[in-house]
Amino acid sequence: MTGSAVIKRAYDAVLAMDDADLCAAGVHDPTRLYAPVITYPAMSMMKPAGIKDLLAAAPTVQEPVALYVHIPFCITRCLFCHWVVKLGSDEDEMGRYLECLNLELARYREMLNKDRIAVSSILVGGGTPSLLGPGHIERFIEILQTNLDLSGCHQFSFEGEPSTFLGDVGAERLRALKAGGVDRISMGVQSFEDELLKKNARHHTAKQARESIERIHEFGIESVSIDMIYGLTGQTLDNWVHSLEEAIASGADAWQLYRLRIAPCGDRPGGVVRHASRNPDQYSTVDQTLVMKMLGIQMSERAGFLQHYTRIFARGPEHISYYLHDVNAKLSDVIGIGISSWGNIDNTYLLNIGNDFPRYFDAVEGGGFAVDRGMVRNPDEEARHSFILQLKNWKVDYRLFRDRTGRHPRDFFGDTIDKMLGLQLISEDDKGIALTERGRFYADQVVAQFTSTEFFPSTDSRPETLGSSQLTA
Repeated sequence: MTGSAVIKRAYDAVLAMDDADLCAAGVHDPTRLYAPVITYPAMSMMKPAGIKDLLAAAPTVQEPVALYVHIPFCITRCLFCHWVVKLGSDEDEMGRYLECLNLELARYREMLNKDRIAVSSILVGGGTPSLLGPGHIERFIEILQTNLDLSGCHQFSFEGEPSTFLGDVGAERLRALKAGGVDRISMGVQSFEDELLKKNARHHTAKQARESIERIHEFGIESVSIDMIYGLTGQTLDNWVHSLEEAIASGADAWQLYRLRIAPCGDRPGGVVRHASRNPDQYSTVDQTLVMKMLGIQMSERAGFLQHYTRIFARGPEHISYYLHDVNAKLSDVIGIGISSWGNIDNTYLLNIGNDFPRYFDAVEGGGFAVDRGMVRNPDEEARHSFILQLKNWKVDYRLFRDRTGRHPRDFFGDTIDKMLGLQLISEDDKGIALTERGRFYADQVVAQFTSTEFFPSTDSRPETLGSSQLTA
């Protein structure tokens, strides 16, 4: 099938969604890009809070936990990145940072009165964790083994950038990761178009991405997942099709498809905020992003990569992020370490110091926790948290929801559930609620219907270029 035929098929599929009823019902506004729901409430909405009050509200943890580790070191700062990163860090600073991670884990062990904390999954994100040298990776693994019970860990996922896995040093990194138990590498590829990579300040090339995927497999790491972004500055439907074709042919086992997020969602707003305001014509319209999303779905599934988890397309369910599944589907407790990392214990969000390295070092090396923001969810917000994360990413399990809230979802959201059923956005049986195919396409719009007015997600909108829908039959 030619590129134009593939695009037309996706275009027709978006038209077939026939969103007029969603617009009339106030669920979907075709002139707006809805903010992706990552946590609920969004981390950017966390308020400064007394550390003692937050930790007192979360004195126990349900093991095993999911562990998130933030490694901030980067070669360059990508245009679209809203996260805390550190450029030009030397070996000594990396070593100092790792020892702070060790101290953080030791504080959590002390607070929870544990010799080791049992974990179900680990995600090491950033930043560029694979920028750590082989020796630092070995020390990092040693820190985890000292503080954690890894006997029940069913996935150890490590994020990386393609160029860091190449050459002699790249080989040593992969040996250290494999020896340390890493069984999944999640790699930020974003595009297989060199021109787009340069425009978005990516350090690697498309060729390096292909070579690194092959090399990771050669070193025996079972699963390679890549991140792909649609809506990048300068991106077109044609080169998005080409990037998807390259992803399919690359040997990757899975990919996560993200829409470019322009509205800030982390502790350090990316350059894309200013760039988009000054160059709106270089960014995709709402219509184009919908077609790009549909292209991602259709091309992935035709190649045998099914959507086993919202926005994750994989050869099989074993290649999804178990960390994301633990956090969003199983609602596991989370411990987060590192600058700007987040955690969740029972009904309490814990968010570390963000974008202030001296203060982070002082807090941890001074004998305290790095937590400086968060919230204790009241029963209403706990119900929303439990419902929204499950619905967006997997399905709402009535038994798990009742375990966490003591009640049935219909006690909280009965009218909204019926409205979503009437719009064919969700399905319901005696065990729970799931998004339909249509509902998954409009997942962020659907879950927005279950948010409180206090925590309603912001939207990415660019009125200068994103006018009324141009999709016509």
